[in-house]
Amino acid sequence: MALSNFDIFNKWTQLTSTEVVDQQVDLWNGATRNALSLVSAADNAGDLAEKSAYALMAGLYGNRDPSSVAALASTPLATLKEAAVKVGMGSLPMEYTGSQFDWTLRDPQEAGIAFGEQVGKAKFQYMLNSAIAAAVAAVTTTGLTYGGTAAVANLTSLNSAARLFGDRSASLVTWIMHSKSLHDIYANSLANSNRLFVFDNVQVMDDGFNRILVMTDSPALFFDNAGTDNYYQLGFVPMGVMVEDNGDSRVYTETKTEFDNAKQLIKEEASFNLGVKGMTYAGPVQPDDADLALAANWTQVATSTKDTALVAAITL
Repeated sequence: MALSNFDIFNKWTQLTSTEVVDQQVDLWNGATRNALSLVSAADNAGDLAEKSAYALMAGLYGNRDPSSVAALASTPLATLKEAAVKVGMGSLPMEYTGSQFDWTLRDPQEAGIAFGEQVGKAKFQYMLNSAIAAAVAAVTTTGLTYGGTAAVANLTSLNSAARLFGDRSASLVTWIMHSKSLHDIYANSLANSNRLFVFDNVQVMDDGFNRILVMTDSPALFFDNAGTDNYYQLGFVPMGVMVEDNGDSRVYTETKTEFDNAKQLIKEEASFNLGVKGMTYAGPVQPDDADLALAANWTQVATSTKDTALVAAITL
């Protein structure tokens, strides 16, 4: 393979990967009302990205006795720090031989485009699954979980979970759930025919009650409970989970000539930041999948659980 062709291969891999991810991110954000938001950010240096907010001053206002001369205790203005964590990700090396293209007189751009498209979809899926795993860990920490394991998912179980937000339940805009849960809801006579967005194994629908139902078979949405499969339905507020693609994608290529037909290897590496509203990541830096999914690694910093990202229902 000529060097000029290989440069084209490399360029098309990067451009196609970026295009696929950006297009699907835009659709995902719009269709899900930014409950789980995927954005681009190129300024996240280091392992953690902190964001400050002012803490709620409890009991700030109340009754005043006009005749009193008693001293008042002051209330300090404090800040809360949410911390998102940087997560490394990368593809497996793809292997091909130059003779595959020379023999059939095909342009190597085809492989670059195909690899780029698959990398784009795989990155999207990995970031989505990581975000859902972190959300499950976070809601385990806050305790905003309705235990409905006596039955399958239905509107009653969703409402029971939403009720955990009290008078702030209207702030929940999106449910993310396993396909099994969504089909159980349909079986309970929930009528819906509006398919807003489809991306491979992810479907987003409108439930007719002004909350989006997102169906995806993410591994974090089900677990084995003493031999019985249980399923999460996660109800999110806008910007509940933030995933920031750091724009640091690098594509590495290598030629291995110690074979009958020289092999070409290509691999991509990148990173993203993952944060949950009202929470700070307190686990090991440079986390693996298990770290992101561990409830002990996510600490609530919001004063009220109503200022966190989500509620959950657990059903059969």
